[in-house]
Amino acid sequence: MGALHEIESELTDDEIEVWRQREAARIERALQAGKTSRARKAPKHRIELFLDPPKNRTSAREVDVPPFLVRKLTQHLKTWEHEYAFFTPGGQWWRRGNFTRQQLRPAADGRLALPASRGHAPREAWEPILPGFTMRGARHTHDTWMKEDRVDRALRFSTMGWAVADIEGTYEHVTPQMGQDRLAALQARWERAGQAVQAT
Repeated sequence: MGALHEIESELTDDEIEVWRQREAARIERALQAGKTSRARKAPKHRIELFLDPPKNRTSAREVDVPPFLVRKLTQHLKTWEHEYAFFTPGGQWWRRGNFTRQQLRPAADGRLALPASRGHAPREAWEPILPGFTMRGARHTHDTWMKEDRVDRALRFSTMGWAVADIEGTYEHVTPQMGQDRLAALQARWERAGQAVQAT
């Protein structure tokens, strides 16, 4: 894996012509189906997405996950047809904009129901789960939980991808027992949360 990068490139004349042919075919299909469709404006640029090494040596790391998450990821991957576990359902890279807009904000803040309209199916309302939640907030919460659970500083810094520049960081190392203790604490938090939900 690596960090997702994007490059914007100007389309060549040949690429624009291919786009126009596809657009004409799209409009023709709509007309044959008895629908109307407006011609879209031809793009001037294309975006190329690719994986490249992370920005620094501490960004590339392995992070163990607790048993409950192993089960959920295994269940997800059994029916997942795409190359990477965290593609969109359509097999595209999640980018900061589309993930936040399409998934994170509706899940955290809720969304209104919408009736069916031309070209769009009806949409159910979602109750908010955690209004204002952000991915940055998730990192802060994870670090705070590790502090509460007395996870050793060496493992906490390694998990978060932080570089350590002091003497203590030079000499301290992560042990298997530290990792097991962290996973046990996360598993216990998950189980307590499930018990709290069942009690309500």
